[in-house]
Amino acid sequence: MNAILAQALWWVMTMGVAVIPLGWRTKEPDYKGLRASGDVNEYGSAEWRGYMDKLPTLDTLNRWFGLFRTNLGVVMGWNGLVVLDFDDLDAYDCWREVFAHLPSVDSYTVRSRRGAHVYVFVDEPVTASHAGVVDIKHYGGYVLGAGSLHPSGVLYQAVDAACPIVRAPTLADVLGYAPDPPRFPPAAESATVLPAALRSPFASPWAEAAAPAGVSDAVALVKEKVRLEDFFPSAGAPRGRYLRAQCPFREHQAIHGDAFWIDVENQRCGCHGCGDALGRMDVIDFYARLHGMSVSDTIRELARRVG
Repeated sequence: MNAILAQALWWVMTMGVAVIPLGWRTKEPDYKGLRASGDVNEYGSAEWRGYMDKLPTLDTLNRWFGLFRTNLGVVMGWNGLVVLDFDDLDAYDCWREVFAHLPSVDSYTVRSRRGAHVYVFVDEPVTASHAGVVDIKHYGGYVLGAGSLHPSGVLYQAVDAACPIVRAPTLADVLGYAPDPPRFPPAAESATVLPAALRSPFASPWAEAAAPAGVSDAVALVKEKVRLEDFFPSAGAPRGRYLRAQCPFREHQAIHGDAFWIDVENQRCGCHGCGDALGRMDVIDFYARLHGMSVSDTIRELARRVG
């Protein structure tokens, strides 16, 4: 028995999750195989979407995967099946460290071309969406399964084939934060506290003195004297090199935990909930965004205060 057929049988017979055939080294359905199994619509065109609500038979699986090289598509939504699609390994590794206490970080995972697919079962209804650094794959779609070959030539492989798929009541219990759309309130609404050493006696940050003569020297001074974790005095102790905190750029439901992360070792920060909307910031980027300032004005202000 080939590896792809074995994967297909495991998903259908053991997990109760439908699969479909995809063209070898593609993400597209294998329309020839679907037509051969009688999966056609009223117009005679091959169609895979019937397997959103029905499981393929053993004979069908053998027909699809037993004779020719074929990629495997795992159909989302079955029994609440969701895939957290991290398109970047750094984002995936950071999520694992920041939310190491969640069972989902040890759920069945497949390494993809650039990142990872974390498979989980979620009890609440879930809509396919984008939640910061992760795409939520659910009902209405499919993902490349382990053993499939990406068009780039990368083989999708399970991190641990024997690892179980974790079940959770809500998507927030899986992610560690509420996957609501990001919002950016004014800085005055932020829960972040400005470190005492940086609080200005001036009513406006624009009223500060001129910048130091050397910009590069000023940047080095700021990065040496100002640390990101100082802006989050209530965040507690870091977990490894990462510290979790409430994101100052969006509203979170506290019950779902804090999605903002600070890499105290490399002095970078970002938010799992806001994702690409924030990116990865150093202390200058963070302060500039927090107060709506330009980078040059931020360097001028911080260097003046700590110099």
